[in-house]
Amino acid sequence: MKKSLLNLAFGGLAVLSMASMVNAQTLTLDWKYTEDIPTSAGARSATGFQGKLWTNDKDAKQLIYWDEEGKHVVTGAEGASLAGSGTAITFDNAGNLIMNGGFPNAASSTTFQILPAGGDALIDLNVTLPEGVAAGRMDIMGRAIGNVMSEDGGAFYIIPTGGTKIAKVFVANGAQVAEKTEASAQTIAVGSIAAADNLTYVQPLDNDVNGWNVAWRVRTGKDFCYWQNGETKVYSNAGASTTAGGDIVVLNGVTYTFEPMGTAYADGFQVVDRSTNTVVATHETECDAVSTAVNSLIVEKVDEYTANVYHMFPSKMVAKYTFSLPKPLPKLEVRNAYAYDITVATAEGKATVNYRLNAPASAVMVQLWNGSELVKEVEGTTIAEYGDYEMTTVNNLNTVVMDIADVTAPGNYSYKVKVSSDVVSAPTAVGPVYRFWSPYGIAVDNNPDSPYFGRVLVTETQTSLPDETYHSAPSLGGIGIGIYAFDQMLQPIENAQGTHGFTAGMEMSTGKYPNGTSAIYDPKRIHISDDGRIFLSRVTTNASSLWEINPDDLNAPATEIFKGTLGTEGYVTDAEGNFVAGPATAMDVWGEGENLKVAIVSCKDGYALDPKAHRVDVYNLGTAKEWSSKPSQELTSISNKYWINSAVVNMAFDADGKGLTVGQYRATPNDNEPAYKHVNLETGEVDYTDLTTVAGGAGMAWNADHTLFAMVSGKGIIGIFEVTKDESGVPTFNKKYEFNTGFGTNINAIAWDAANNLFTCSNSGEEFGQFAMPRENGDVTVAAASKYNFKIEADVPENLYLIGMVNGLNWDPTQGELMTNEGDGVFTTQIIDATVGATFGFSSVLAENNDGGGWDYVNANRYGAVADNTPAVIGEANDLYKNTFAFNLPKAGSYNVTVNLVDMTMMLEYVEPENPETLYLFGTISETDQWVPTTNVELTNDGNDVYTAEDVVIYKSSDEGETYGYIAFTATPSEDWNVVNATRYGPVVPDTELVKETATEIGRNGDTSYKIIPGTYDFTVDLNANTVTVVEKGSGVEQVINAVAVIGGNGNIRIVGEAQSVSVYNVNGQAVVLNSAERSFDVAAGIYVVVVDGKTTKVMVK
Repeated sequence: MKKSLLNLAFGGLAVLSMASMVNAQTLTLDWKYTEDIPTSAGARSATGFQGKLWTNDKDAKQLIYWDEEGKHVVTGAEGASLAGSGTAITFDNAGNLIMNGGFPNAASSTTFQILPAGGDALIDLNVTLPEGVAAGRMDIMGRAIGNVMSEDGGAFYIIPTGGTKIAKVFVANGAQVAEKTEASAQTIAVGSIAAADNLTYVQPLDNDVNGWNVAWRVRTGKDFCYWQNGETKVYSNAGASTTAGGDIVVLNGVTYTFEPMGTAYADGFQVVDRSTNTVVATHETECDAVSTAVNSLIVEKVDEYTANVYHMFPSKMVAKYTFSLPKPLPKLEVRNAYAYDITVATAEGKATVNYRLNAPASAVMVQLWNGSELVKEVEGTTIAEYGDYEMTTVNNLNTVVMDIADVTAPGNYSYKVKVSSDVVSAPTAVGPVYRFWSPYGIAVDNNPDSPYFGRVLVTETQTSLPDETYHSAPSLGGIGIGIYAFDQMLQPIENAQGTHGFTAGMEMSTGKYPNGTSAIYDPKRIHISDDGRIFLSRVTTNASSLWEINPDDLNAPATEIFKGTLGTEGYVTDAEGNFVAGPATAMDVWGEGENLKVAIVSCKDGYALDPKAHRVDVYNLGTAKEWSSKPSQELTSISNKYWINSAVVNMAFDADGKGLTVGQYRATPNDNEPAYKHVNLETGEVDYTDLTTVAGGAGMAWNADHTLFAMVSGKGIIGIFEVTKDESGVPTFNKKYEFNTGFGTNINAIAWDAANNLFTCSNSGEEFGQFAMPRENGDVTVAAASKYNFKIEADVPENLYLIGMVNGLNWDPTQGELMTNEGDGVFTTQIIDATVGATFGFSSVLAENNDGGGWDYVNANRYGAVADNTPAVIGEANDLYKNTFAFNLPKAGSYNVTVNLVDMTMMLEYVEPENPETLYLFGTISETDQWVPTTNVELTNDGNDVYTAEDVVIYKSSDEGETYGYIAFTATPSEDWNVVNATRYGPVVPDTELVKETATEIGRNGDTSYKIIPGTYDFTVDLNANTVTVVEKGSGVEQVINAVAVIGGNGNIRIVGEAQSVSVYNVNGQAVVLNSAERSFDVAAGIYVVVVDGKTTKVMVK
C-alpha cells in the first residue's frame, strides 16, 4: 500500500490554521494490512522495532511480524515456531524482544521470555517483583530501554492489575538484577484512579535505565499521568477514549501523546502536542468496535524529528506510520562567518538588502554609513543552512528591508553588513578537506567590489598525479593540472561541462624539465590583487611566466603579461637581449590600480638545485596588461644566491609594499641557504635573516586587513605573526601563536578570507583545507559593492570667501578672498604669512558697502567657530557652524585651508616656512626713531640660515619708566605693520629677556619682542636651531661657544646644547623638574621658568 497523508489537527482543541499547517507535524501511513490479523483473544498488543510491527499470538502459538513486504511468522533454529503464552510484548533499545507468559494469571507479571536481537531461541526470564508491588494479571506492557542482554543492562516498567506502584525490572545479561529492581516511591493514584487495571501501559520518557521519568495510562482514566516534583500530574483530556492503548514520546523537546480517540474499542487515535494541548494529527476510526480490543499504539523514536508509529487493532488491521516534525535543514559548517553576495535595491524610500552567509552566525546587522558615520542599522536574519537534507544545495540567502526615506543629510552613503559569530580559542580545522596531488597556489578574492568576493582558487601543479582519490583526478570530475575554484563554503565550483577545474584557456606544460628528472610545475602560484585581478605564475620553458586570468570566465584565454622573445632557458628577453622575466617559481602581488606591483623569483630552466639559477625581481605593473622591458628592480642582494631548490621557494610583499620576504625549505638552514630573508625595497638591502626555522614549503601570506602575517614556522607548522618595523624599515616578526596543520612537511601556500579563515595546502600530505583562526571578537563587517553607494548633494553655496585679518584683509564686509570650489561642498585657499592670533572666518557673500547694512548681509551668510575667537586646531578637523564667530591662528605663518560645508569642518594645514634670505633687526636701535621697521640693521646670512650682526647698539625704550631696550626681527621691513608682522621673528612669550651668551628660542610668533639691557651687542640668529644668541661687546667673549637654547614646543620643553643641570618651574613657582640631566621634558601647556646651569629663561608651551 502506498504512503498517504492522514488527517491533521482535528477535534475539540485548538485547530492549527492552514498557514501554520504548511510546515506542521505530519502523520504518514507507510503500510497497512487488514487480512489474517490475530484476534484479541490471541494477541492483545503489539510492539515495533526498525520498521517491523510484532505481536505474539498465544492461541496460534506464533510470534509474528509485519513489514512492507507482508506478514512473517518467526521460527527457531530448527523451524519450530517461537511463541509465548502471554499477550504483553515489547522491545528494548538494542532490539531484544521481551514477552510475558502466564496469561491470564498473576504469573503474567513475573514470567517472561527474551528473544535476543538476531537470535533464534527464547531465554526464560523469571522476575521477582520488588517490595510494594504484588503480582497480578498484566495483558500489555510499555517499551523497554537500554540493552537487557548487555553488562550495562536495561529496564522495563510494569504495573499489574490492582497495583498502586510501578515496578522497574532491571535486567542485565539476560537475567534480573534484583538490587536494581525497585518499586516507585510514589503511587499512581490520582483523582478517581486508585489503582491499575490489566490494560495499563507504563512508558519511559527517556533512556535513563536508572531513572524514573515515566508516564502511564490506565484505560478507564483515559489520559496519561506523570510525576513532577513529587506530585502526580494528569495531561488535559484532548478527546481520548476509554479504549486501552497509547504511547508518549518527546521529540525536539516537545512531549506528544498518542492515544485512542473516537468510538470506544475501535481503531481511531490522535496525536496531541502537550506543549499546547493541541491535536496535531489523527487517524479516524475505520473499523467496527470490538469490546475486548486494545488499540495498540507503540512509538519508536528515530530522531528528534521523526518517529515510527506501530498500530494494531486485533482482528482488523496492522499498520505502520511515520510521524514527522518540520525538520531543520542541516546547518552550514561552522567557521568564521561573514556576508557575501551583498545586493541592494531601492524603491519608494526603502532599501532591500540581500546577502548570503558563509557559515552560521549569532547576529547580523545591516548598516547604512555616511562616510565614517553609522547612520542606521537594522537587525538581519541569520539563515545559513543547506537547501536539502543531502546537502547538495545551499539556503543562505537573507533579506532585510531598511527604511531610508528619512535619510536626507548630505553625504556619501554606503551599505555594510556586520556579521557576528563565535570565536575559536585556537586554530580549528573547519569544512571539508580535499586531496590534491601537488597543490602550490591558493588565492582568495577579498575585494568587496568583486562579484566573486570570497571565492577561493587553488592550483594543481604536476601531471604525475594518480587517477584516484584526488579532487583533481578525472575519475572524480577533475581535469588534472589546472585551477580549481571553491565557493565561500569551500564547496567546488563547476565548470561549464559540469565537472570541476579550469585551464584559463592555456595548454599547460607536461613532462619533465630540461634536467630530465623533475616533473614540470605548470601552473604554480596564484594571487589576487586588492582590486580583484587574478595573476597566475607558470614554471615552464614552454611559455612565459605571468598570466592574468579573466575572473568572469576561468576558462577564457588568459592574458600573457610578459612580452618578448622566449628562449630555451625559459627566459623572456627584449629586442636588445635584456632580461624581462623567467619561469616564476615564486610570485606575489601587492596593491591595486597604478600602485600594483608583482614580485617574482625566477629560475633558469624552470627547475634547478643551484642558487645561481635564481633571481628576484619586482615589476611596477600598475594597470598595464603587458610588460616588455627590464624589471623595475632587480634585488641583487638576494639574486643568484641563497635559493637552492626552486620547488620550495616562496615570497610575500610587506603590508606596506616597501619590503619583501623570501623563504625556502631547508632542513638545516645556514648562511648560504637561509630559511628567510627580508629586503627593504627602498634600499634594496637585506635587513633581516632567519637561519633557524625549518620552513617546510615556506608558505606565507597576510590576512585581508594586513594585521596578521602567516608564515611557515616548522614542518607542517604555521606561525601567526604581528609584524612591526623600525624607522629604517627593519621588520620584527612577533609570533602570537603557531599550530600544526597536520598536512605534512611542506606548507606550499597560505591565503586568508575576510573573516580570518585561513586556507593552506601541502604536496606532502596532498591536502587542501581551511582553519578558523582566533579573533579578538567575532564581528566581520563587509561593505556592499561601491556600485550601490549613493550620494546626497549638499545645499552649499557656489562661492565661499575667506574674511578677517589675514592675507591683507581687514574685517571689511566688502573684502574677501574667493576660495577655490573643489566640488562636493569643499573649498580651499591659503593663508599667507599671518600673525599669531590673527582672526578669520568665512562667508558665501560680500557686501557692496562697508556699513552696518553690509555687515548684516555678510553676517547672515557667515560660517565660523563654536565661540568667538576660538583658537583653530592645526591638522585636525575643526567643527564649523553657521554663525559669526571667528577662529584665530595659534601660530604665525602660512596655512592651507580646507572648508567642507557637507561635513561642516574646517582644516588648517601648517605650511613650514622657508627661511628668508635676509633678516632685519629693528626696535629700540635709535634714540629717536624707535620701532620704525624701516630703521633696521640687516643681518648677514652665512648661506646656511645663520644670520649675524655686529656692534648693534640697543637703546633704552623711550616709554616712560622703561629701563630695557626691545627688539624683534623681520624678513619684510615695511611701513605696513601687517607686512612686517607676517614674517616677524620673536619669542613665544612676549618680552622674553635675552640673556647674554645664552641661546634663546626664536620663531615666527607674530607681534612679540625680546627685552634686553641696553648696550652694544653681537647678534647670532640660527634658524636651523631656532635660537638667537647675544654677546655684549667688551665682555671679552669673541664667539658663542656651547650656547644653550630652551625651546618651548607642543607639550614639551627641549634643551638644545650642552647643559649640566636643568630645573623647570611653573608660573606658581612650583618645581616641575629639579636638577635633571635630561634634555626633553613632557609638560602641560602653560608658561614655565627654565633654569639651565644657573641661567633663567621663560618659555611658553602649547
